Amino acid sequence: MRKEKKKLTGGNRFSALTKQLEGLGSNPGIIRIKSALRAIKRPDRKYHVIKVGGTNGKGSTATFLASILKNDGHRVGLYTSPHLKSYTERFRVNGYKISRREFVKLLEYGLEFADKFELTTFETLTFMAFVYFARQKCEYAVFEVGMGGRLDAVNVAKEIISIITNVDYDHTQQLGTKIKNIAYEKAGIVQHGPVVTSAEGKALEIIKKRAKKRRVPCLVYGKHFMCDNIDTHPHGTDFVYNDSDADNNMRVRTKLVGKYQAINAALAIKASELIGVKRISIIRGIANAHIAGRMEYIKEKLRFVIDVAHNPHGIRHLVEAINIFPYRKRICIFGVMKDKDVPAIVRLLCKSCDEVMLVRLDNNRRSADVNYVTELFKSNEKEVIFSGSPNEINKRLIEWYHERKINRKDLIILTGSTYVVGELLKSGITSMKLIQTHRN
Repeated sequence: MRKEKKKLTGGNRFSALTKQLEGLGSNPGIIRIKSALRAIKRPDRKYHVIKVGGTNGKGSTATFLASILKNDGHRVGLYTSPHLKSYTERFRVNGYKISRREFVKLLEYGLEFADKFELTTFETLTFMAFVYFARQKCEYAVFEVGMGGRLDAVNVAKEIISIITNVDYDHTQQLGTKIKNIAYEKAGIVQHGPVVTSAEGKALEIIKKRAKKRRVPCLVYGKHFMCDNIDTHPHGTDFVYNDSDADNNMRVRTKLVGKYQAINAALAIKASELIGVKRISIIRGIANAHIAGRMEYIKEKLRFVIDVAHNPHGIRHLVEAINIFPYRKRICIFGVMKDKDVPAIVRLLCKSCDEVMLVRLDNNRRSADVNYVTELFKSNEKEVIFSGSPNEINKRLIEWYHERKINRKDLIILTGSTYVVGELLKSGITSMKLIQTHRN
């Protein structure tokens, strides 16, 4: 007699489904997801879509804009990627992430369509977001674009506004090794509505050309709007937003640290002005916005700065911003993916840290070899004092703390990759407790 298969429940069900999701692979294009959405009468057209693309700052800018719209009284969906600790972080409505139970049901639904229409991992997640925000009766949905733009799954939607934060070198194997090629891919999200950007140089010219072709306005940071009197401190950033078109100045404060966060906020402010949001909603929305892992300052038994910078452009901003935090010595806990410009990242980090610990990820084939990264630090006259798994690094920090080798005068920087930082956080590193990590 055949035994019935035991039905997976709870965490086991979550893990099994996400493993199935991750096995769908990657293959850029919008035809497959468009067919899937057509089969259910285009849920992406039941609300206003804003696309946020660019190389860095997409997640912060999208979060700022969603917070502004929420504070203006709207029901707002926010789709971001990648996540730090759980897939549920990618789907939010009015700031609240989807529950694990809702996510499992949504993922089961998404996998049915993935099987029928041969959707990739990212296409399936994006399909799920379009469906979820329609079910939640959102008025607006802010979508962070994935790797590129032109062939990104998000680009299937008809946007009212697009934002392109900046254009720099990243994902060069997929997008090209020249700024003009990368900018061409990023500019592909400009289709139906005005574009707001802080891009510069050749990238800006390509974005302007795309906007002209699509007959939509192109609003540029530094020309149509800007920030003045930017003041960064350990608890956030203050600045004055200036709109040159409307002669409209407002003093704004954000919890996010760094001059570049003022620029990201300005992009979101300009987009919200195009929508017609009230001034007080903008000020409150920027003040209330929070996104984990972006120059995030945590003071527990030890002091941490957490930043998911993962390319030279992002690391450069980290190195610039980190100087506002007092320290006796700075310890950088670092891990990176092998498809990044690792030598350039290491050279930049060596300017801002006294000691280095490397994260070893044995279960991730994309991570850079620890021995290779160690040699890069050595060639820059910086010694790696320890390397190990996230749990091993956490354990070593706890030992050093009790041995009084490190204390609250020191500053510990977690950076290099969203995945690496997420694994460190799951280990309980900031609370100085050892937590058994699990997949989610």
